[in-house]
Amino acid sequence: MTDVTPPWLAIARGWLGLREYTAQRPGPHGELSNPEIERMQRSVGMRQDDEIPWCAAFTGDCLERAGLPSTERGAARSSASWGNGIAAPRVGCV
Repeated sequence: MTDVTPPWLAIARGWLGLREYTAQRPGPHGELSNPEIERMQRSVGMRQDDEIPWCAAFTGDCLERAGLPSTERGAARSSASWGNGIAAPRVGCV
């Protein structure tokens, strides 16, 4: 059986456990904003702060790491007019 997991989804799964840092749950060195999330936000031109919704930055970063184009935007709505439509959801659809 071949692996049908899209490359970008395999990359995304590698980030399981990624979380925002807060005053109540700071990073390992006392950070209040996760530098990995900030890097993802920078990659799509967003302001860097893990308190800002970062789902589109995360998705774009995973797609680009897999060698695929992303919306290059930080807004989740940017994916509404991106990609190709499909009749039914399947593993890896955005």
